[in-house]
Amino acid sequence: MGDEARYVAIILQQVARLIKGLPSEDLEDLAKGRKKIIIEERTKRSKSITSGQIEASDLEQIREALSEFGERDSGKEYLNRLDLSKANLQELAYFMDLPIPKSDTIDSIKDRIIESTIGYKLRSQAIRGDDA
Repeated sequence: MGDEARYVAIILQQVARLIKGLPSEDLEDLAKGRKKIIIEERTKRSKSITSGQIEASDLEQIREALSEFGERDSGKEYLNRLDLSKANLQELAYFMDLPIPKSDTIDSIKDRIIESTIGYKLRSQAIRGDDA
């Protein structure tokens, strides 16, 4: 699966979670065309993520997004685009139950996160002999 297909899958999962949490009145209004879903840029949100704590739902979303990638480099690019601080990366690592020494650099924390998600999946596939 290419990166574009992975992005589509990630977006559809996000939309499904959003819709699942809506009240039944909103679901009905969406279904009947009385309401619509609007896409907005989250520039203010991304700045607050790099400077403060990350919410658990955002941590879960990042973990799920990483698990969708089939290559380490794609996952690393994704983490780089998020522009998370060292403290945020440590939060993500702790959320994923990864031991992270305080002395680890940003790059080494990213590498540990990538290896525990994408690397784990790739090693597992290699052991099973899967091509995909």
